Amino acid sequence: MGAQTDSCGRLKGKVMKISKFLLIASFLISFIIFAQTAQGGPLYISPKTLYWWMEYGESFTLINANSYLECMDTQIPRSLCISCEQVEETKALLSREKSTKIVLYTNTDLTESRCPLIGGLMKQGYKEIFLLQGGLTNWKMAGYETVSPERIPRVLIPSIKVKDIEAWRKGVKKALIVDIRSWKDFNEEHLEGAVNFPLAFLHQKYQEIPMNCSLLIVDEDGSKSLIAASYLSRKGFQDIKRLGGGMMGWREFKGRYKSGVR
Repeated sequence: MGAQTDSCGRLKGKVMKISKFLLIASFLISFIIFAQTAQGGPLYISPKTLYWWMEYGESFTLINANSYLECMDTQIPRSLCISCEQVEETKALLSREKSTKIVLYTNTDLTESRCPLIGGLMKQGYKEIFLLQGGLTNWKMAGYETVSPERIPRVLIPSIKVKDIEAWRKGVKKALIVDIRSWKDFNEEHLEGAVNFPLAFLHQKYQEIPMNCSLLIVDEDGSKSLIAASYLSRKGFQDIKRLGGGMMGWREFKGRYKSGVR
């Protein structure tokens, strides 16, 4: 009987310690949130903090700010798919209560300069905006769950080097360079003759791409062209290539060419 009492006592002690820890953690998080809210900017939170919020029933809205195709391909459970370019859509999809906690993430770290959605939410009056540190990449590395509502099977799509773009143009009958970056990035700089079909809207606009063209898919750094090319392949496009290294590779090549390095 005495042993059982000791065991129960130890169990109660552990529960009290856990409850105390959670209370302190909650207080610290609330303090940090208050301080950051006073500064008027978004706060980075770790995958572990987000996991705690999900486990212990914290009220918040979770937004995957990747393109719709990427979001449906892989996301954290309970996510809404609202890309960085879809600022207006938030007005219909989000709560009008401006004190609502909103957590945004993409594949990697988010910044206000690269994601207009963040500034759009702030202008709408949302006070508690959080960015997932390291994005989906860090979430998966931490071992937390992801779901795939509509996985896009990857297709083996060959890539070409920047130095071979002109040879590719001359080697096909109807060449079309499809730039899947945002409108802003495209307008700042793009390859000669390229047309802009942002990945965020590709699932809505792909039918505007001529089926009889040979396509070269261009992104920023080569990380998103495969999912776009695989999607277009499933939609019936036959001749598709990807630009290896994307526009970053093109800038590097251009810099080396100007400096005389081959």
